[in-house]
Amino acid sequence: MNKLKILFLETRPHFLLLTPVCVFLGIAAAVYHGYFNPIHAVLVLVGSTFAHASVNVFNDYYDYVRGTDLLTKRTPFSGGSGFLPAGIIKPKEALALAIALLLSASIIRSILYLQLPNFITNSSSWNLSYLCVYTVTYEGSNN
Repeated sequence: MNKLKILFLETRPHFLLLTPVCVFLGIAAAVYHGYFNPIHAVLVLVGSTFAHASVNVFNDYYDYVRGTDLLTKRTPFSGGSGFLPAGIIKPKEALALAIALLLSASIIRSILYLQLPNFITNSSSWNLSYLCVYTVTYEGSNN
């Protein structure tokens, strides 16, 4: 299996299906109320998917480095992707992927902020960003 495919599968794409469903519900509401913008819709869809994927990879990474994955019997819903315990990818690769996905989601969020400053300032977007930074920092310091 090539490295790109392995890194894609590390994001656990079968669990990422909920993100587009939620985004499309928001898009439907925007269309209904006459506020639809296709560029914003694509940015929200991609950014949300990157954020969700980063959480999946961070979860895999921290479960592995803390030994949780080594003690857990893998099922379709627990034990992560299984790539780290099997040695298919290195922990540093998983961490780099998670950070890259989170940074990509943050860049997209910033683009949306520049497009819609009043909307995003009044939403929980900033709180979510702070929570992500805090979680990564806190979790990273407890290895």
